[in-house]
Amino acid sequence: MMPDRIVRDELLESEKWLSLKDNADRLIFVAMILTADDFGNLEASLFHVRRLGSTYGITTDKRAEQTISNLTDAGLIALYQVQTENDVRGPKTYAHIPNFKQKLRFPRRAHPMPDWQEASYEPDVTGNAWRDKIRPAILERDGHQCALCKATN
Repeated sequence: MMPDRIVRDELLESEKWLSLKDNADRLIFVAMILTADDFGNLEASLFHVRRLGSTYGITTDKRAEQTISNLTDAGLIALYQVQTENDVRGPKTYAHIPNFKQKLRFPRRAHPMPDWQEASYEPDVTGNAWRDKIRPAILERDGHQCALCKATN
């Protein structure tokens, strides 16, 4: 289950979002924000886009293709493909939302990262972010001793 997402009011004033000619495309983009993983990646097959947009009038592959093209041209998503070893159907298409600004303590990946995405973009997903980054500062502040367990390292 994906965590709740925050859609900020900045979106309503975004030139990229407002440049879309169709409200269905705008709604699909919001749906993509809500269904993306913690890194802004989601499946972008024609089937997936049709499923997301079926209630907004996106019911054919042609219309789904047009929506994907409109979102890509506006710079709201970037497409990439990933080939898995056991999948004989060919590479899967994914979308990355470039300005995905969700702040989470422990992000989880549900979809593969694009090859072109910088390694520095990927936050610590090991669950040790607190221990590795914050704990040393707290120990230094508290005289190098944990206030709860009296540990010194």
